[in-house]
Amino acid sequence: MMPPVFSPKPDTPLALDASVVINLNACGRGRTILSAFRNPIIVIDAVETEIGRSNRQKRQDKLALDSLIADGIITIASLDEDAMQTFESLVIGPAIITLDDGEAATIAYAVHTGSIAVVDERKATALSQSRFPELVTMSTMDLFASEPVRLQLGQDLLKEAIYMALVHGRMQVPKIHLDWVLQLIGQEKAIQCLSLPSSARGTASLSQNPELRLTESLFRPTKAP
Repeated sequence: MMPPVFSPKPDTPLALDASVVINLNACGRGRTILSAFRNPIIVIDAVETEIGRSNRQKRQDKLALDSLIADGIITIASLDEDAMQTFESLVIGPAIITLDDGEAATIAYAVHTGSIAVVDERKATALSQSRFPELVTMSTMDLFASEPVRLQLGQDLLKEAIYMALVHGRMQVPKIHLDWVLQLIGQEKAIQCLSLPSSARGTASLSQNPELRLTESLFRPTKAP
């Protein structure tokens, strides 16, 4: 099965949200993946700050980001006055119609620079499509599925990278990519990926494995008494 492919036009900047940077670090092939694109890779300073405050110390996401910046693979950018107004409109108001700072900054930058916003949260994608219908968005999975990355990694490394992003980054997989991902990594590995829908992981298999069932329960929200 071939994945749904959206390959960005060369030279169009890709603005990465924090979750995307974290997923790429978690997959172990972030440098190779980003280097496969001819596009400028941008991270907004608000996203850099968000990653720096993250408690994901075991993966050292900020150190990985700093290394990519130092090597010129990622460029840090700031919002201009117009983009800042859009940013404020995305973070001020009821929670149901606002985003966190990193997502809002990424979308605002993309809107005002003609960049592609690479975001994973479904709320951010839905809100950006509603408010900015001309804005082009991608996800981490779109990066994995793009032709440059598939050619650069090959199937075996791509399979490993996606699995690592799912397990260690808890990467979200859009529905359009779900069948391809399941076929690529296989049911045995899918069972271990708690960010996948339970129906995709196979609830029967989970019920037969007490260790996985315990792990699942640790991430399930508890109901208030």
